[in-house]
Amino acid sequence: MTKPFVSAALRARRWAVPLVMALFVATAGLPAQAQSTLPYGGLLSFSVFRGASPIGEHRFAFEQVGNQLHVRINVELQVKLGFITVFRYSHENHEVWEDGKLVAIDTKTNDDGKPFEVSARRVGTALEVQTLAGRATLPGDLMPSSYWHPDTPKHTRFLDTQRGVLLNLDFAPGGTEVVAISDGQRIPARRYDVTGDLKVTAWYAQNGGAWGKLSFPARGSEIEYVMAAGEPRVP
Repeated sequence: MTKPFVSAALRARRWAVPLVMALFVATAGLPAQAQSTLPYGGLLSFSVFRGASPIGEHRFAFEQVGNQLHVRINVELQVKLGFITVFRYSHENHEVWEDGKLVAIDTKTNDDGKPFEVSARRVGTALEVQTLAGRATLPGDLMPSSYWHPDTPKHTRFLDTQRGVLLNLDFAPGGTEVVAISDGQRIPARRYDVTGDLKVTAWYAQNGGAWGKLSFPARGSEIEYVMAAGEPRVP
């Protein structure tokens, strides 16, 4: 997924906040297959807002299968004007990682009625990509534009997970700020101003830590991701 246009904030239990904060910092360097716990405790969820209005969710589920890390991503967004839905977006993404490298990805997107599909496999040092528009061979070291990976700010070339094309992005580090989770608690993170083929602002824990927030302008409004504080699933 690139930049969608994520539910009302989840209610966290009182003890959940320090646990989420610990996971937020501890996930730096993942996905290393030798880790005893999954990234983000196995589950990461964001509420997505258009201005002050909630418009949907962006959810991640992580599963270890043998020596592979499987990441399943689901985005469901809709913007309403009164009782009428004026914009709808859905995105499904299944990433497979092995030895810290993306080896396969399959996505389906409905961007307000316009369909996209991406299927890519690592072949040697390349990614063989199939989309509805045709086939392409891209560099095998591309990071997917799904933002969850703690090393995302270190990269400049990305696979657009919606369209299956190459993205060139520059993550310029800014200051240390705090980002809110859904119950009003705050977590320290470093801001990155992203330019190039996309213009967004992303926040990650310091020293290459976990993803904590995303914001960007879209259709005259500000879209903001707020981390949902809940019960992380730990194997």
